[in-house]
Amino acid sequence: MLDFHTKTVTGYIEGYYGKLLNWEQRKFLIDQLASHQFNSYFYAPKEDAYHRQYWRTPYSNEWRQAFADLTTYAQTRAVHIIAGIAPGLDFNYAHIPNGEDFNALLEKSRQLTSDGASVIALMLDDINEYDDAGYGCFNSEGEAHAQLANALQETLGQNILVVPRAYAQEIEQESPHYAEEFSKHCNASIGLFLCGKNIVVESLAHDQFQGFTQTHSFSVIVWDNLYANDYCPRRLFVGPWQGRDACQSIMLNPTGMLATDALLLDLMADGMHSLPSEQSYWQLMEKHGVPNEFRLLAKYFMHPPFVFDTENVYTSEHKATVDNLQAQLDALEHLLWRWKSPLAIEWYPYLFGLKHDLQLANGLLPKDRILKTQLAPLAAELLKPQ
Repeated sequence: MLDFHTKTVTGYIEGYYGKLLNWEQRKFLIDQLASHQFNSYFYAPKEDAYHRQYWRTPYSNEWRQAFADLTTYAQTRAVHIIAGIAPGLDFNYAHIPNGEDFNALLEKSRQLTSDGASVIALMLDDINEYDDAGYGCFNSEGEAHAQLANALQETLGQNILVVPRAYAQEIEQESPHYAEEFSKHCNASIGLFLCGKNIVVESLAHDQFQGFTQTHSFSVIVWDNLYANDYCPRRLFVGPWQGRDACQSIMLNPTGMLATDALLLDLMADGMHSLPSEQSYWQLMEKHGVPNEFRLLAKYFMHPPFVFDTENVYTSEHKATVDNLQAQLDALEHLLWRWKSPLAIEWYPYLFGLKHDLQLANGLLPKDRILKTQLAPLAAELLKPQ
């Protein structure tokens, strides 16, 4: 069992939209975790229909056998499997802990733990707030979510983790009493996954979790979206892992691209063991076979624009000089056509997108190419008379 109260929790979250790994790919990632002495793999893919959309439906015997094989493999690598269940889209709070929905949640939790999951994570993220009638006898959404978590932990007979709906301060601002109500009613032995100030946070500090930790000293595991791109699938972020040294327990929710995520775990390990340097960053890029030509383009792939960061690397002040622009386009030609590796295949659409962006920003993409390469709404906007 994963003791998240006394041990640091580090690892990988399969918690993104748009990708669903297979069992062998998960074993590959578990090997990557073990190589860095990271200790946890969080199974919570949004694209697993029985994890979220049809959470009441039991997993098939075939799926359960494959999951049990994964947990057994993970044990040999000293990696715990955290298993997520996300009933929040339509859970009926009218009867806890005796209703049909609660029984379905409990049964699925028991199946996952019997098949080797170290801990269950109750996931209430990315859902709409119910109206007041949706919480049964409870006075608020925060109280209902807390009492559901309490009942599940007590009936299951082991500590659980929870991803609350307002898992970042920017969401708390839209639901100002959620964190207060959740914390007041939730058992202190339950652990929380939280992001910090923002869903994608530039840097972390302990005071970013005060909304939840003023009442109880909950054990917090940071859900880190630094490299996530399911919310912007035309972009890719592969900059240094930094600004996270204030927190011990932290797990990475990355891209779902296998070679890319192996690189990102390396970057995370580098950032955890020491302050990342430019030298160590490029050493890791070289280790993963990224050609030197990428150095000319790296600024376009560093980090997402954080909240209130309005700088845009494609605006006129960032337009390349003629010589530098040609050097960047030449580097892209090399990366697109002569770089051959699993990483190159995964990065192909992002590199091609950058080529078009640079050409567009510098007036080099002809009308016919715009019509061929851009989606109709953007093409129409680009071709509007000035």
